[in-house]
Amino acid sequence: MEERLKGLKRAMQKTTFQHLAFTEQHRQTVQHQLSATDLLTEILALLTTQKTGTALTELLHIKGTPLIQQNEGLLYTTLHQAELDGYVEAYWTDTMEKYYQMTAKGQKLLHQKQERSPKGFFKGGFVHE
Repeated sequence: MEERLKGLKRAMQKTTFQHLAFTEQHRQTVQHQLSATDLLTEILALLTTQKTGTALTELLHIKGTPLIQQNEGLLYTTLHQAELDGYVEAYWTDTMEKYYQMTAKGQKLLHQKQERSPKGFFKGGFVHE
């Protein structure tokens, strides 16, 4: 743990936050938001070459990504948001398959995540938990 975070819990108990209740629902909401960010990172790591949503789903299932195993629709929601945010571009083929590819902005985000992650977190194009 970082030095600046040591004693944070104890300090928070002695501050104005002492009366706030952090319910299980709050924990799940925070976990979901953190997990969605991790999911985007995993998707970007897989998009070193263009792929369909189906191919991404299969790769994430093989990897055992919990969010995808629980809700495959989350992949498409995350891809759509990534497209809106400029991290991913998508196009349709003549055979009506939609392909996704990482943009320069997505590469920059992935690189930043890789630099901040613990050593060994990224291996072989997959994000390891």
